Amino acid sequence: MPVKLVTVKRVSTVSGLAKSIFGLRNEPELQRQAEAALLRANPHLAGDARLASGSTVVVPEVPGLSTTDDARRVPIRPAPVDYLDRERLAKLAKATERLAVIAAQDGETQRAELKKRDFIAVLARTHPDLREKLPEIAEAVSAHAELIVVRAKQFHDAVLRAQEDQERRRKRSGPG
Repeated sequence: MPVKLVTVKRVSTVSGLAKSIFGLRNEPELQRQAEAALLRANPHLAGDARLASGSTVVVPEVPGLSTTDDARRVPIRPAPVDYLDRERLAKLAKATERLAVIAAQDGETQRAELKKRDFIAVLARTHPDLREKLPEIAEAVSAHAELIVVRAKQFHDAVLRAQEDQERRRKRSGPG
């Protein structure tokens, strides 16, 4: 089954991309539907304010909308989950289950470290210019930790989907 892809020609937003792909003009409800469909088809775009030029984006089907000529059809080959060892995939699922928890704990540890008096005192002596930027640094550390938690959950979900896909394929192909 072919899928439609589009390459971002210049830096854009999800909103701008939806307008470009589906040729939307002053249609807020269709715009909302198109943006939501783009985010469902491309979860990696969530939270990104701008899409880089050259990025490839999956173009979903949106009822009531057709795509512009920018979207191209590409045949998709099945994922090679059949070649993955079931036991190794199960171990990976178990290991990735804790990634988000570990990432959250690590973020908390980093934030706590930034608040310690001895750290702040050393920072004030060695890099006085950074002391006043500490709140900004702490905010960046928090944002980074939150992003890692999100990515860890996405990775775990992808492993679970691979397991489900592998199981469906195994059941379809019968015993063996």
